[in-house]
Amino acid sequence: MLKMTFMNWAPRMLFLRKYSTNVASKSITTFQTKLNDNLSRMKKLTQDQPHLISRLNAITNALTVKTPKHRILLQSLTSSQNDIACSKTILQALLTSPFLPKVAELDEALKTLGQEPLFISFADTPIIQKNARYNSSHLSIPSDFLQVHNLEITYLPANYTDNLISATCHSTYMCSSSYLNIVNDRASRPASHITYLLDKDLTDADLIKNEPQILPISSPKALSAIEILRKDAGQFAQYKELWDRSNFQALRNSFLTEDNYELVEKLLKSFKDAISSENAGQKYITSKNSSNFMLSSLEEWAKCFHADTESFEVQLKALWKKLGFLQLYKNIDAWPNSLKDQLRKSYLKESKLELAFLLGELSRNGDDKKNFYSAMKDFQTYQETCEQNVSQKFQALKKQTLYVTLFQGFGALGSLYLYIVAHASMYNSFSIFAVTSVLGFYVLQRSSSKWKQRFWKEQLEDSRRFERTFRRQLFEKSSLYNQNIHQEKLKAEMDLLSSQVDESLNCLRNLRVALQE
Repeated sequence: MLKMTFMNWAPRMLFLRKYSTNVASKSITTFQTKLNDNLSRMKKLTQDQPHLISRLNAITNALTVKTPKHRILLQSLTSSQNDIACSKTILQALLTSPFLPKVAELDEALKTLGQEPLFISFADTPIIQKNARYNSSHLSIPSDFLQVHNLEITYLPANYTDNLISATCHSTYMCSSSYLNIVNDRASRPASHITYLLDKDLTDADLIKNEPQILPISSPKALSAIEILRKDAGQFAQYKELWDRSNFQALRNSFLTEDNYELVEKLLKSFKDAISSENAGQKYITSKNSSNFMLSSLEEWAKCFHADTESFEVQLKALWKKLGFLQLYKNIDAWPNSLKDQLRKSYLKESKLELAFLLGELSRNGDDKKNFYSAMKDFQTYQETCEQNVSQKFQALKKQTLYVTLFQGFGALGSLYLYIVAHASMYNSFSIFAVTSVLGFYVLQRSSSKWKQRFWKEQLEDSRRFERTFRRQLFEKSSLYNQNIHQEKLKAEMDLLSSQVDESLNCLRNLRVALQE
């Protein structure tokens, strides 16, 4: 009975094992595909940012290459002689350790240490190559000390900045002889992948309390341990305590590469730090505030513009009342000149001052001064155009006045003809004269009134059209507006990148779990 039961269950167990293996295999493939797809999408988003592309290429390389290069950056924190000496001491301590053979190529590289970039890799044979174009050297030496071939150390002189080199490095070691420099510098550097090295022992334990990133690697203890080991490397166990206390062993262990997925996780976190260091969110808020400040300033100017327009209407009515339509014949040439003079003196006077103040304030905030100069010129051109249009607009009233004058003249001549030639009565002749004169004055009064209304209506429409167009063009041409658009786009991209990094990290964790199962 037991035998029969076992025989019945055996194929089912084999099927379940095979099925679970297939499911796990499919899960691994799915996670790997999803991870690669995320990296491809991130590359598209960062195609115009080489320092981010380099980091993504390093992640792709770590995923595709069986044993990817683990790149480490070593640099002085400042250009002080102490820090430069510190970085030299660190590198010499690394490269002259008891586990590395002394080679001529190493001595040659150390002669120019601190003057030019030095790229160190580990192989079976010692080689040194000079790159005249980039003024750098590449040193390849046997890797007995580090016991790995997939490690590279990049040494950069103090204040030598290269985003592409920094982006390809998986961890950074900053050398400093001053604890104060480290504290001051930390705020400007992402702390997740940087370890600070000191060239001396710190006697005050409180200084390095909760500071796991500070290692006194080339301290006297470390150097004395190396010297003892160099003399008698076979007796390593005898000096193990001194070696451990030197912290040099901790650095050596940190140089040993992890498995690929652990390295990818570190690179993804470092990439996220790089995104965070862009401060896209804060820059967007700053640019948005600047943009809103300009918008509110332009709205205040528009209120001043409208107030000036209303004030000018009152002044215009006073001017027309002073001239009067009954004196139109006398003032036929004075009207346009007075109107031009009024436009020049009082039209948008306060608005022009407000605009000049506004543009001056905005240019102090770093906006485009050339654009503001052009805006003031456009405003001046608008005022001049308003003056030039007066004569053109006045032609209609001038023609109407001429026609009315001719009509009244014909009426006067007609009444005179009736009285002298046709011997009509004085009453009839005067009646014709009176009717034509009064009718002419009535038509002239109506014409001047309508002309005034039409003139002001057109002036108001032109001013409102100018104000809207002027505000829009001034804002859209402004670098504040362009910065806001750019920062908004950049923030959206950085947010999307950050979410994709989180998704990639989650996918990577699931992938590692699936591989362990």
